[in-house]
Amino acid sequence: MTVNKPKEIREKEILDAAFRSFSRKGIVKTSIDDIAVEAGLTKGGVYWYFKDKREIYLSMVERHLQEDIDKWKELVKNSDLSLESIIEFGTNYLRYSIPDKNHLFIHAELFAGSFKDEVLREKLNKVHREYRDMLRRMLQKLFEKSSLSGSDFKVDNVSCLILACLEGIEHQYWCSGDDDAGEFYENAWANFITVLLGDIFREEK
Repeated sequence: MTVNKPKEIREKEILDAAFRSFSRKGIVKTSIDDIAVEAGLTKGGVYWYFKDKREIYLSMVERHLQEDIDKWKELVKNSDLSLESIIEFGTNYLRYSIPDKNHLFIHAELFAGSFKDEVLREKLNKVHREYRDMLRRMLQKLFEKSSLSGSDFKVDNVSCLILACLEGIEHQYWCSGDDDAGEFYENAWANFITVLLGDIFREEK
């Protein structure tokens, strides 16, 4: 017998089940039946909360991206304006994201789907704008302390490069299939930031 639960709890259970199903079989091959079995519900039970698979997928994407944003906010909030702390910020994010193959798979599916789906593309762009804005605010304080001129560094450009590097590392790790390559990619991140921002910190000394 199905246990009655509050709507928000039941919806979370369905979205968690969808995340696991999508990660194993992909978006296209996953059916409502798969999600229902994973959630321990009937097919009709799933339809009680969501009208179709697309609504489930979009709701799951919304929650997944919000979790990523919350993690970024936490990491940025705890970062000061030293080279070491910026390296640590990115390293901690990579340690959160790349060991979870389900996380990477959903990101890859979302990125691929956004080429044809305007709704997905806007959701992804919204998150990217928030990421860049967080980085922009952090870096702006750093650049204001530096004697480098505005023509030497553009905050928006540097924010974009940092985001591109982190996302590129995630995708390279996914494609490599090497579960032991985390340290290699962490070192690549540290080298990139040292080259990109090293002059700023040397100017401050």
